[in-house]
Amino acid sequence: MPRKQKTAESVIQDRENQRRSRARRRDYVQYLEARVREYEKTGAQATIEMQQAARAVQAENKLLRAILASYGLSPAAIQMKIDQEAQRAEPPSSASDLQVHPEPTTPLEKPCEEAAAILAQLGNGSDSTSIRNLLGCVGEGKCFVRNTELMQIMEEETQR
Repeated sequence: MPRKQKTAESVIQDRENQRRSRARRRDYVQYLEARVREYEKTGAQATIEMQQAARAVQAENKLLRAILASYGLSPAAIQMKIDQEAQRAEPPSSASDLQVHPEPTTPLEKPCEEAAAILAQLGNGSDSTSIRNLLGCVGEGKCFVRNTELMQIMEEETQR
């Protein structure tokens, strides 16, 4: 039950309690403001790091495209392959897409058809049968060639 009459002592105690409450609130607000500044700083640093990583990836991609171009691949062929890979990486959009089972390959191998197409773009005038023989493929069946072998053949073809 509240007191009906306030004494000088109770007024002093009320003022002291209010002063302590304001001090606690002020300290808590300062603590929260410091946390916000820290989070903003951390967020800004993360953004800077992301931008640096994006620039590094962009520079590396530019260099890789230049290397592929030095092997005789046209920018259109490079972009077509990138688009094919991106499309393959997209999740299926319908139930019918879920039933498609692509041929399993490792990142270290490439289907002979793709490798032959790449070598044909180098423009040495060979037909697909001779290119497949060069790759070590026999007959018309599906086969794969290691990327290292393909790169070695590409290097030999560009030096001719």
